[in-house]
Amino acid sequence: MPRPTRLALPADRPALEDLFDGVFGWRRSTEAWAWQYPLDGSRWNSFVVEADGAVVGHLGWALFPTWVDGEPGTMMIAADTMVAPSHRGQGVMGALVEASLVEARGRGVDVRVAFPRDVVGSMAERYGAGKVIGHLPQWIRWRDGRSLAASTGRPRLAPVAGLGMGAFRAAVGAGRERGAAVEEIGIDSSEFATAADALAEESRNLVAIGRVRDAGYQRWRWARPGSSWRAFVVRGDDGVAGVAVAERSTTSDGIARARIVDLFAVDEAATVRLLDGVATTFESDGAGLVTFEYADPRRWSRRACYRAGFLPRGDGPCTIVLAVSARAQALPPGWASWFVTYADTDLV
Repeated sequence: MPRPTRLALPADRPALEDLFDGVFGWRRSTEAWAWQYPLDGSRWNSFVVEADGAVVGHLGWALFPTWVDGEPGTMMIAADTMVAPSHRGQGVMGALVEASLVEARGRGVDVRVAFPRDVVGSMAERYGAGKVIGHLPQWIRWRDGRSLAASTGRPRLAPVAGLGMGAFRAAVGAGRERGAAVEEIGIDSSEFATAADALAEESRNLVAIGRVRDAGYQRWRWARPGSSWRAFVVRGDDGVAGVAVAERSTTSDGIARARIVDLFAVDEAATVRLLDGVATTFESDGAGLVTFEYADPRRWSRRACYRAGFLPRGDGPCTIVLAVSARAQALPPGWASWFVTYADTDLV
């Protein structure tokens, strides 16, 4: 049956923390909740559904400036869709999705995007939340040239007929443009903010749909508690040509790993230099593998990944998209229009 929804209140946070724990099986810190859902209308908001005085459903959402075919637009990110096990099949998810769609249309949103678990993505399609366009592509680079089987659990060949990763990079990168190495800069620095603003403006005519990665967005994105992000830039003749953000961690089997969570560069040469330079930096610090998620509609984007020594690894987050405005609906569907990195999801 239809369920009434309302905006979440600060008093709901303990209940939301418990709901998250029960649905996803791990507990998000109170500090992380306060960062993502300040519940003051500043960026992220939440719809909740109550039953018998308890919060039994939640859908978070936020609005972000976005380029849409070269013009300013608005993107809605939907996140943390949760329904208490005791209330599934009772119209809770449908009510939450409908509330977000009404909000999107009322606020002039161009596109709505979410990165749910696969089972939630298929359900959300049925409720009109959009279309699953696939999974965000993942890429991997091993320092020691092992096959990909160790990282995926599925048998795969080594890069090129048993060649090590170094030989593979030499093969695919032969003749590529050379440039100065990447530079690491402070993620809170004015230099990073200036570079972000310049590249955000540059990106408006390079991809059909892409988040505006300006200084304001970057300040919020990398302020998440408990993280230690590192920022890198490459320079071209006219200034900064690309920027990336990465973090080092450890895999479940104890391998030192780096993950590039965001990157944008103006052309293929800068993308190759950026990917190769960031990976080399972390490898020299002991990382055994470097991974990243990346969808870029520019025709050379996959080639750039190969040339930097990366290989397709598998499937990243499920991605569901709804074109809300007429101008967004007029653009090519699916990945043909979208620039997305892992930082665009609600998973980091």
